[in-house]
Amino acid sequence: MHCPPLLARSCARITLLLAFLLAGCGFQPIYGTNGPAAGTAFEDLTEAFAGIDVAPMRDRVGQKLRNDLVSTLTPRGEAGTPRYSLQMELKERFEGYAFREDRAITRQRLQLDARMVLVDLESGEIALSDDLSAWMAYDVVQSDFANLSAERDARDRAAAQLVDKVVARLARYFRRDAP
Repeated sequence: MHCPPLLARSCARITLLLAFLLAGCGFQPIYGTNGPAAGTAFEDLTEAFAGIDVAPMRDRVGQKLRNDLVSTLTPRGEAGTPRYSLQMELKERFEGYAFREDRAITRQRLQLDARMVLVDLESGEIALSDDLSAWMAYDVVQSDFANLSAERDARDRAAAQLVDKVVARLARYFRRDAP
């Protein structure tokens, strides 16, 4: 295929400009060992995550969240002596937002709000504190069993979403802010 010379030069310039812009944007892989966190006490996130003890939580969704966090942060097993303690407080809210003509709810939204606190066990100070939230929606039907099943599934999916958010927030902390 033949490309006009003026168009070919314009495409080449745009490609070159984009390459320079991307090279200077400061992008760094979060799980790499290079960058600003290199040379600190934690050479990579796996080691940093292994030093986190996830505190127990009260209810079923909290226990599921804790178990998923432990298996995500420490896939090789928990460390002998943790450096940090991760404490989570969960709140659950329901909101109906789709209604039939008789005002019966046909769609429900479950929102999980989490307050995460990462405590440095050496100093006793709060190293990181953040509020996170996840929500899932599900249909409400006439079958109670189907509604309970849909609610449980929405709760599990929201907890999994919170795990991803907590891990991402911890990764950002250890890559940027950790001592």
